[in-house]
Amino acid sequence: MKKFFQTLVFLLFAMTANADFVIMLPSKYEGQKILVMAEDISSIASSKSRRDVIRKMDTLTVENNTLRVSPMMDVPACYSIGTDKELLERFYAAPGENLVIDVSNPETYKASGSTLVEQMAVIKNRLSQFQSEAREAYRNGNKAGAKEKQEAQENYLSQYITENASAPGAVYALLRLGEEKTLVKLATTLEGTAKECVIYPLVTKAVSQAEEQMARDERQASLEGALAPDFTLAGLDGKMRSLSDYRGKWVILDFWGSWCPWCIKGFPDLKELYGKYGRDKLEIIGIDCRESEDAWRRGVEKHQLPWVQLYNPKNGNATDLYGVSGYPTKVVVSPDGKVRKIDIGHNVDFVRDFESMVQH
Repeated sequence: MKKFFQTLVFLLFAMTANADFVIMLPSKYEGQKILVMAEDISSIASSKSRRDVIRKMDTLTVENNTLRVSPMMDVPACYSIGTDKELLERFYAAPGENLVIDVSNPETYKASGSTLVEQMAVIKNRLSQFQSEAREAYRNGNKAGAKEKQEAQENYLSQYITENASAPGAVYALLRLGEEKTLVKLATTLEGTAKECVIYPLVTKAVSQAEEQMARDERQASLEGALAPDFTLAGLDGKMRSLSDYRGKWVILDFWGSWCPWCIKGFPDLKELYGKYGRDKLEIIGIDCRESEDAWRRGVEKHQLPWVQLYNPKNGNATDLYGVSGYPTKVVVSPDGKVRKIDIGHNVDFVRDFESMVQH
């Protein structure tokens, strides 16, 4: 009876005309202020930077475990609901739609009011299962099992797109794909009402980004064993320095930013190596990316980084030369100037791997 009553309430909310979007939240958010942000989907698709996206924001209070949101734009928009610490929900809406989104139960996601959100609910529930199983496998030390679940998720999304090429949900599934080659390939199979979906404009941008990432990956793959591309950038003292200045030493290029927690997490390893091998045998070159020069200088001072520090401006080409897209990226260059290893992200075995190369 209780389950029937909850379903009835859900359907009644869906028919409510005076609240276009009804978001049902867990009871712990009762009475809290919730931030609502609406972003113009067409501007998301066309903007080169998140700063250029057209958006509107509001703050609403949760009452009776429910957040009632009136449309904030008269164009198709992406709505993000959350606190200052977490994102609670993200959905897409066209003008005139009355949507009900139920995230009150973390194990079951419900949505009604448009074909897109209803199909998204099916996909989200399935992805939630994959992600839960992957986390459980990882907690149990089963990295292979976690990887299998991630691959199963990719396979599920690919199969959904293949079997529902004309459905709006196929567009959402495509945007959730992590494998760039698959995304580019399956984007060409979308047809019919999928191309009329409010989020279809995001496909062109996703394909472009995937193709750019594939080119960077190809660039990095071509570097290992090859002569490291030379570059020239300014240091803290304003003097220009080139990679070729350090030929004859082992060099670690550390592409980083003070905004990147995983970059900072790797500093102790670099300090350990720098202290052990010194400047006679090793030089570390920090290449700061994607932030202002002032932020770079503050970051160097805050973290007390003793090695060479260079600044890669917006028009700098160091990241392009090395196909950098993830941070940190560490490139190990041998004394003869050849790329020996490229690491993306924080590698807990970096010190061991580097010392193994030096000793051989």
